[in-house]
Amino acid sequence: MRLVRQSRIRKLQIEYGEGHILQLLQGNGYFGEPHDFGRADDLASEEFIAMREAWQELRTEQMAKWIVDHPFTRPFAWWKFDAPEYRWRIDGPPHPFEHPDWLASVATTEAQYPGFRERAMSLYFGRPAITAIPGDFGAKYESDFDYLMRLDLLTLQERTLIASRQKTES
Repeated sequence: MRLVRQSRIRKLQIEYGEGHILQLLQGNGYFGEPHDFGRADDLASEEFIAMREAWQELRTEQMAKWIVDHPFTRPFAWWKFDAPEYRWRIDGPPHPFEHPDWLASVATTEAQYPGFRERAMSLYFGRPAITAIPGDFGAKYESDFDYLMRLDLLTLQERTLIASRQKTES
């Protein structure tokens, strides 16, 4: 399956293959191996920009397909480019981005590795992309469904599904 789209920004003919679509929907592979966009971690990289442009072009079509198969969840690119905020941490401690020990750990690492802070403050499916202190391991965050409900982001199709389930349960 090959999709050919014209980039609105670059005005170049770009061909999106299955690897591109897979990366937009699922992110990098299980062991972090990239698909057709490459790593796309650096916000200024050509890969990241190409991925963002592809999502802008394919969002409507891919979201419609995604929601049919995975209602009440969102694909990787939605979390990367469209999510309005991070998920709330629900197991007690403050969210890492607001936790003084976490911020201190990131600042210490930033002193040794310039640019680390930007990576540390990035998200992966709405959760921090990096664990910086022991309390991060096993941290619990709100589910996709709770996040979408809290921010009133469910689609009409998903709301209809909820209504039909409530009807059948009563």
